[in-house]
Amino acid sequence: MDKRGPLPLAILVSGTGSNMEAILRYFEQPGKEGLVKPAVVISNRKNAYALKRARLKVETTFKNKVPTAYLPSGIRKGMSDEEKAVVRKAYAQKMINSLESHGVMSGNGLICGAGFMVIIHKDFLDHYPNQVISIHPALLPSFPGMKGVADAFKYGVKVTGPTVHIVDEGMDTGPIIGQKTVEIADDDTLDTLEDKIHKAEHELYPWVVEQFARDRVSVVDKSDIGGSDRSVVIYKEN
Repeated sequence: MDKRGPLPLAILVSGTGSNMEAILRYFEQPGKEGLVKPAVVISNRKNAYALKRARLKVETTFKNKVPTAYLPSGIRKGMSDEEKAVVRKAYAQKMINSLESHGVMSGNGLICGAGFMVIIHKDFLDHYPNQVISIHPALLPSFPGMKGVADAFKYGVKVTGPTVHIVDEGMDTGPIIGQKTVEIADDDTLDTLEDKIHKAEHELYPWVVEQFARDRVSVVDKSDIGGSDRSVVIYKEN
């Protein structure tokens, strides 16, 4: 079920870009090269360390330079909800224009949120149906939101781990694509647990991207058997 050509890949970042680096390095491995075409890294923050990584200005370089774009969200403190709505709608179109200029099109491309701290507008999601994914550091639907790791640790669960999901208009509510479990040991601290989850993220996220690149991912309707009308199925390798 492999695609004929590499999958155009965009990565949205706001911070250090560790998941971005994990994805890009994954597809530099023998047997993985050529599955994706890293099209662009977009950040809403001009000085995001992830942009420096993508531009090859740090020691952790990649084989190929990845184009970057700085697109500030335009959201400012003191804005009314109405003003924010107008700005977010305009920002969605700016992102679409930037992505399309780099070859990431509706129906042909994958957009990975990797610590992107901007609310995604419905217009953007409608333009890229089932093409925008993100990673959350807890086993959704449990512990959504900004403090997923800390919330899981505080609650006292024995198993947690990252989730990759399709982005929708809710907060970490989109269809789940993949998860990786992480056991919480009795002597774990919040810091050691975060380290474990980061490692699991760096294994899970690139693998999920590969499934898209190999055209193994489908969103299906399972409501007739009691499931969701948007359930993700990953087909096994032939």
